[in-house]
Amino acid sequence: MTPERSAAIRYASATVICIVTLAVLVRTGATQTVDAGLVERAAGFTSGRPGLLRGLELFEEVTRPVWLYAVVTPLILLTGWRARVWRRAAAAWVSLMVLWSSAALLKIVVGRPRPAAALVEASGLSFPSGHATNIAAVTVGLALLLWPLVGSRERRLLVAVGVVLTVAVVLDRVFLGVHYPSDVLAGVLYGGGFVAAASRLWPRR
Repeated sequence: MTPERSAAIRYASATVICIVTLAVLVRTGATQTVDAGLVERAAGFTSGRPGLLRGLELFEEVTRPVWLYAVVTPLILLTGWRARVWRRAAAAWVSLMVLWSSAALLKIVVGRPRPAAALVEASGLSFPSGHATNIAAVTVGLALLLWPLVGSRERRLLVAVGVVLTVAVVLDRVFLGVHYPSDVLAGVLYGGGFVAAASRLWPRR
């Protein structure tokens, strides 16, 4: 077995263990008291601040997965063309699309309803957070695609931007009351872990 395949299996196994553990805790109600208390306090903080609520709603809209991928897909294509890494870019894009679809399936499998504290209308199920899953996947995926092509300063910038965006999305989901903390934690672990595992199998070029 190649080192790359071995690393992919390790990353994938760690991701599966984390997500299954969280899903079991959620399904058995073990996290519900803490989750509900935190999301109710966060939503209560937001509800008394109309300006904050409007800002969070706007951020929710612009970070929807459909808009994320509308922006990211041309970036990946441009990277493949400019850096002559077509196969690697195509593999990165396919990984993101598979992740997006599998996260939607995972929601159905776990079947967790949205929090009662939601301040805005939110359709679908709650675990994992689609916004958190996909922002983690996109930021990790772009960083790993660009990592061999840029210098140390650009790498630090990629990490910083990815962390800031991911944290902002996580807070947005909880302070709008549309996801429990365990939902966004699962999303970040699943999105980042899935893409990190898949990236070990991407072609070098």
